[in-house]
Amino acid sequence: MKKSALQLIAAFAPFAAAFAKTGYEAPPTVHAADLVPASVLAGPRYTVDPTAPTDGFMGIFRIHSDFGDFECVGREMLYTRIDEIRALIELERISRTKAFVDAAKGAVEEPVKAAVKIVEHPVDTVIGTPAGVGRFFGKIASGAGDAGKGVAHMVKPDESKAGKPKPPPSREDPIGYNKARSEWARKLGVDPYTTNRVLAVKLNHLGMISFGTDKVTGAGLGFATGGLGPVAEYASYLPDLDEHILTAPPADVEKINAGKLAALGVPKPATKALLENGWMSPTLQSRYVNGLVRLKGVSNATALVELAGAVESEEQARFLCHSLEMLGKYHEKGAPLRELRVYFGVPAAVAADGTLVVATAVDLLAWTKLSADFAAGRAAGERSVLLAAGPLTPRAREGFAARGWQVVESPAHS
Repeated sequence: MKKSALQLIAAFAPFAAAFAKTGYEAPPTVHAADLVPASVLAGPRYTVDPTAPTDGFMGIFRIHSDFGDFECVGREMLYTRIDEIRALIELERISRTKAFVDAAKGAVEEPVKAAVKIVEHPVDTVIGTPAGVGRFFGKIASGAGDAGKGVAHMVKPDESKAGKPKPPPSREDPIGYNKARSEWARKLGVDPYTTNRVLAVKLNHLGMISFGTDKVTGAGLGFATGGLGPVAEYASYLPDLDEHILTAPPADVEKINAGKLAALGVPKPATKALLENGWMSPTLQSRYVNGLVRLKGVSNATALVELAGAVESEEQARFLCHSLEMLGKYHEKGAPLRELRVYFGVPAAVAADGTLVVATAVDLLAWTKLSADFAAGRAAGERSVLLAAGPLTPRAREGFAARGWQVVESPAHS
């Protein structure tokens, strides 16, 4: 159910005093149901905390489940983890069937010792604070909006952070066992490159015992899995990817995406930076490239490829993917776009009529110093449209309007 303007104003009222003193508002803590449908806050064998702090841009959700607790930055990650819980429940059921147990007994002696290291370390433990979406709003100079020129040097990774999280290890496949692992992921309707350690461990074990035999992959699969379960309405990108992308070796996926980027005129150095960035998994990489291909006839794809090549967290990678998809929808249903740009590190474009269109896949945009600087970066007299995936606080809405922006908000839960 959508929140009324009065309900949203009431939710953010406690932060008015902070604004009166500083000119900015503190990122609010809100009811989780203000940002996502109440129906997804509890389900089979999991619950989500009823309140969600925000960082000024994204909601931070906490899931408690029979498989462990998960902290999710952003609605998309919340929906992804909830769907992975569905897959874990299904895997638990399958593993108890007689057909699966019998098949596994005959498969465990396959020559898969080389896979043990991969099984034990599917996703490195994340240490430190992930690089957040705010980096895009706060670390790119306003001049970066000039047709994407010089984007690469403006978005170099920050090497100063001690203990900064590193991306998951390479998904190299020296023995071919990933084919079986990815086939299981496809059957379950989940991302084969998930960073959910619980699911990654189970997929790796399944890949190991399935390698070299077709007995296990078919055992116990008397169920329909495809799709994304109860959150399909809110996280539907995975079925849009070619099935081959989800099961092909990573090297093959990179080759396919490199070809698509070459056709868009993206130079090899920019392509290399994107394809070799560990945070842009083959799935996210393909999603991003497909988003660029969707912008038919829009020039300067290189600017956004350079931007994606410098992401420092999964949170940032997903933010860019979603923001790019928002530009694609605007291009198809709104004013046609002619040239891609980067505005303060955020995907943007210039429409045929000269309007600057900036897409921000935020859950909730508050009026912080970062967002105020972001709003002030537009050129004087320039017609500017801000596409926001979630609502703005009343103060942020007022601040952007005062600086000449036309704001197009998607309702909460979209």
